Amino acid sequence: MKFVCLGYIEEGKFESMNEKDRNAMMDECFTYDDVLRKGGHFAGGEALQGPRAAVTLRWQNEKAALTDGPAEVVLDLGANDGAYSRLAAGHARYVVAVDGDERVIDLLYRQLRSEGREDILPLVMDLVDPSGGIGWRNRERAPFADRVRPDVTLALALVHHLAIGANVPLPEVVDWLASWGGRVLVEFVHPDDVQVGRLLANKPAGLFDDYRREAFDRLLDARFSVQRQETLPGGTRTLYLAEPKP
Repeated sequence: MKFVCLGYIEEGKFESMNEKDRNAMMDECFTYDDVLRKGGHFAGGEALQGPRAAVTLRWQNEKAALTDGPAEVVLDLGANDGAYSRLAAGHARYVVAVDGDERVIDLLYRQLRSEGREDILPLVMDLVDPSGGIGWRNRERAPFADRVRPDVTLALALVHHLAIGANVPLPEVVDWLASWGGRVLVEFVHPDDVQVGRLLANKPAGLFDDYRREAFDRLLDARFSVQRQETLPGGTRTLYLAEPKP
């Protein structure tokens, strides 16, 4: 039987240590590695990325999964019933779940309240017309976009609703995703997907000819460094994990 052991370093504490103490701590770790290695109990060791880069996309049991947390704040745009917000909450300190459907958000709120959970905040909001600044000179309460700075933004099954359903130009959608400042996990639903077909059925022919995966890839590459991408079973949906470019 083999085991994987994960060791975590408290970043703030580690950064506050002087070089001598840091080296002493690392030497102690390496010394114990040698003990395990001599006993034949050490197969290898690798350093993982820090908390801001600690979300990994995987496809497991026919579901998208986030692993290798934690992140501080995750923003789930178009959260729907909160299934992925719940998944993200297992790898983050706090999740903000936003959707324009009042019924599903109300149900999610009631479920979370009955469970006594405070790590997910459900919000009803029109993503095309989000909450702006209010109060005296519009400065007492900042706009929503100024009040949340996520480490990771989820945009699953959302882009086609914005680009086709709400007539937001695809470049604007990508710029908007980049504006949140953290990494994004975004799903692009291909034109031949049944859900896109239903949206296009109500639109004039040829109006959304620029809604193509190739165009989305170019736009994403211009604003982000794509770390990973995977086309899901069925072939009509692709997930991207991307880091905004400086």
